[in-house]
Amino acid sequence: MKFGRIVTLALCAQGVSTAYSVQRAFRPPSPSEEGGERTELKETGRVECVRCTREYSLSQVVRKMYSGGGVDRNMLCESVSYEGPVFVSRGEDEVVEAYRALRFMKPEIAEDVRVEKEPGKEGVYRARLSTFYFDRKVVLPSSLMIHLTADGRVQKIVHRWNHHPLVDVTPILFARRLNGILSYLASPYIVR
Repeated sequence: MKFGRIVTLALCAQGVSTAYSVQRAFRPPSPSEEGGERTELKETGRVECVRCTREYSLSQVVRKMYSGGGVDRNMLCESVSYEGPVFVSRGEDEVVEAYRALRFMKPEIAEDVRVEKEPGKEGVYRARLSTFYFDRKVVLPSSLMIHLTADGRVQKIVHRWNHHPLVDVTPILFARRLNGILSYLASPYIVR
């Protein structure tokens, strides 16, 4: 609040008539605003609660998944799949175990997770994030393509390191799937 008043005083001293609006921009949010930030939607011009949007909810889910918090099984459909550069997991159990085992790498979100709807694709969202691993020794920018079912559960996650598409050549697909199965079987014994 002090910073806002200083800016206001400085602007008034310079004769700027917009001091009031600048002070309002720097003031802390009121308790009624803290629980529900508002934004104008581009498509309709309607004002909507930011925390009520699917994009915001997905950003919180992704933040939890890539901070070592695992994934809630209720968020996934039974036939969920995860496709990444190193392995492919299929089914609830494999995907839940993959995100549980991610704790071993000590992940930490490096910047805000940005989620936006993929244009022209129903139920598909793109998340951009940057994650530190191994006590901040490695940072990896990446993007996720998240496919949702009609009821809002996750059906498919495609993880791209450095935002590059995955290589979809048969031998590599086979190796990634085999790695997914072996990781699923071994990780409960390695990562406790």
